[in-house]
Amino acid sequence: MSEGCDDCHERADASSPEEDVAAPQVHFTAEARRQAQTRLTASGHGALRLVVDKQHRHELFADALRPGDTSLSLDGFELLVDRKSRARADGIHVDYVHADGVEGFVIEDPEAPPRVCSLAVETLSGWLAGGKSVWLFDVRLEPAPDAHEVYAQAQPLDDAGRSLLESLSRDVPLVFLAQHRERAWAAAGHAVGAGFVEVYACAIP
Repeated sequence: MSEGCDDCHERADASSPEEDVAAPQVHFTAEARRQAQTRLTASGHGALRLVVDKQHRHELFADALRPGDTSLSLDGFELLVDRKSRARADGIHVDYVHADGVEGFVIEDPEAPPRVCSLAVETLSGWLAGGKSVWLFDVRLEPAPDAHEVYAQAQPLDDAGRSLLESLSRDVPLVFLAQHRERAWAAAGHAVGAGFVEVYACAIP
């Protein structure tokens, strides 16, 4: 049995505007399939539902068949995908991981747009100490002289900083620093909108 769907049954309404979209290929690793079967048995539901919204945010949960669903028969369980998610779900890869005391499903979506990632200052300090190449930008409104030492390594996002940012390759890692999370995330979000693909926001009081 392959990790993709072996038997796809289209159950959408014939009048659906999505009727020409092919059933998606969704791949589960062996561990993800095992965990899905275990959870469905415990929940009493017969199927797992995958939802993918316009921003390619994902939900995976036990559910029942609904009108318009596409049903994918996987190894030991059924995966349901609604009409709106069908095209966006194609190519998704689902794994189940145990790491650092945390476990759960991990969904890899090749069509997902770049997103801002939260970065802890301890992680950033470790990166810098280890020689990781990152570009740091200080987006604080009022820089303070007694702030965390990592600020001293950052480029202020003034006119010169914006010119520097614009000149960088879109695949370099960027970290935006601010005292408040919202400000760091706002600056990082603008960078994602400008085409950068590895962007972090780090709040350092």
